[in-house]
Amino acid sequence: MSEKVDEYYVALDQGITRKKPSLELIKWWKDIQLRIEQRSPYRWSEVAVMLLNVSLSDQRKAERGFKRIMRNVKKNWHQPGHINSIIINLPQRREAVGLLAFRERQQDQRHDSMQNLAEQAFSDTNTDRCLVIGINIDDENWYPYSVLGVFECNPSIS
Repeated sequence: MSEKVDEYYVALDQGITRKKPSLELIKWWKDIQLRIEQRSPYRWSEVAVMLLNVSLSDQRKAERGFKRIMRNVKKNWHQPGHINSIIINLPQRREAVGLLAFRERQQDQRHDSMQNLAEQAFSDTNTDRCLVIGINIDDENWYPYSVLGVFECNPSIS
């Protein structure tokens, strides 16, 4: 990407008009970015950067996998240990992005579920920070997300 940006600015400096380079994002990722920009939640710029660090292929894998997760949660939400999330590891940044599906009935447990997902990312990967995107699959207006949170790893001090 850096090379494309350099070429763009060199061309611009020489008076040549070119299309400004941008990262490729799937529609869902673009829509999450737009919603974050519109709402400007606390730490929104960090959230946006974390999302932009997810590769296009990982975005596609996450979207496909999350569709399966949503179907699974609809059927099996009442069974302990059902699969309700995906973690995307970003090792070059020591970050992770988690996608969590929950039902309306689980609304009051969502923060604990988000925290648990972040802790799983911290223990399974070499991650210091985790963005968790929560989706209430019973809410018809969930798109592109219902709730999000950024969690920091707090290693035990010895």
